[in-house]
Amino acid sequence: MKTIHDILKLGDPRLYQSCEPVLQSELPQVSEWTQQLHEAMKDIRRVYGF
Repeated sequence: MKTIHDILKLGDPRLYQSCEPVLQSELPQVSEWTQQLHEAMKDIRRVYGF
């Protein structure tokens, strides 16, 4: 199963797919998702030195 920490590389066709809209019922989760994305970016910087 893919997680937020599975970073897609350039050329992956999934990067060109449109996402589903965020539902009203999902709005309380947005801040958690944002934090998870922030952690994923920190992982990228640590691994790749960016």
